[in-house]
Amino acid sequence: MEDKNIIIKKIDEYIDWLATPNEAFGGFPVCPFVEKERAAGKLKYEVFSPSDNISLFDLIDKWDMEDEYNSMIIAHLSDIRLSEYKNFQHYINRRLRKKKMGYIKAICFHPDDTFEVGGVKTRAKAPYFLI
Repeated sequence: MEDKNIIIKKIDEYIDWLATPNEAFGGFPVCPFVEKERAAGKLKYEVFSPSDNISLFDLIDKWDMEDEYNSMIIAHLSDIRLSEYKNFQHYINRRLRKKKMGYIKAICFHPDDTFEVGGVKTRAKAPYFLI
């Protein structure tokens, strides 16, 4: 596995891109909310591997108990295929609702996703599968 600091640096570069105004979005950033969270220190980064001794939901529980963060990006270092990632996103959200944590919404980005707006592939620059 890559060094955690390198992984976080690559994610931060992707966040830079998401926060940059883009003509395809009327001069607004691809994600108009992420920079405010990051600048306020409210965005937490985590790296998760299925071989870790902690579950994905344990990471989410821990983040939810920390008052200092509003948002979290998890680099999920796994072999989740493009054809599976939307089902995985739905699975996470269902589990959160079962845990009475429906106030949290998971959105997943797969680097092989071809979703685009105005010719801009918004997820293709994601360095990893991100939650």
